Amino acid sequence: MLRLKSTIAVGVMLAFTAGAALADGMPRAAMKTAPVQPSWTGCYVGVGGGYGMYDLSTHLATVAGPITVPLDQGGRGWFGTAQLGCDYQFSGKGLVGAFVDGDLSDITGKHTGHSPGAVGLVSGDMQLSDSWAIGGRFGYLVNPSLLTFVSAGYTQARFDGTNYALFGGALTGQAVPGQTYDGYFLGGGTEYALGLHPGLFWKTEYRFADYGRENLAVFTTATGVRTGVLESTHPYVQTVRTELVWRF
Repeated sequence: MLRLKSTIAVGVMLAFTAGAALADGMPRAAMKTAPVQPSWTGCYVGVGGGYGMYDLSTHLATVAGPITVPLDQGGRGWFGTAQLGCDYQFSGKGLVGAFVDGDLSDITGKHTGHSPGAVGLVSGDMQLSDSWAIGGRFGYLVNPSLLTFVSAGYTQARFDGTNYALFGGALTGQAVPGQTYDGYFLGGGTEYALGLHPGLFWKTEYRFADYGRENLAVFTTATGVRTGVLESTHPYVQTVRTELVWRF
């Protein structure tokens, strides 16, 4: 009988203690699993794609003559991208990082120029075929799962050569060579922790790149001899990219 009374007393005491604690909200917090906070410090890889367009500011000139006939032209298309980077989260909501990435693209447009011997202007396809960039970013965590950031750095892009044709379609036998341009980029975007897996994030970014001015010498395709005409070209590129990121 004494054992039964002791058991009842202990049970009543435990129930009373649990009820009082529930009133204070303590066991509720203990019983619920705390949400896993995403880790922003560390390195990552990302793969994705996007859409881009270029504007090509072109002036035509002879080797000895003044610059003439300013032209604005451009292209657009899709690209794939891969990225490797590292970030460090500091002061609670701030983040700083560095990255390198490369794009393979089909951003293509009509390039208009001047072919000696042809009447008027000629044109052909010019493609931005690949580019790469190295840079840094500074970010701010709007909440533990959402990062906003700005980015900047150095970039290099390859524009393929153009075989010129008359506007009627016949080739002229002349072309401009492919050219690699150096420049800088500025960008900004967001990155979000998906919650499906502790290391999975989704990033979207806009970039503007200025690749500076280069001179392209028109040449004869059969012999490789220059014709004496130069094209002073200055590409500007805008892209919107989105990537699946895995942090490790």
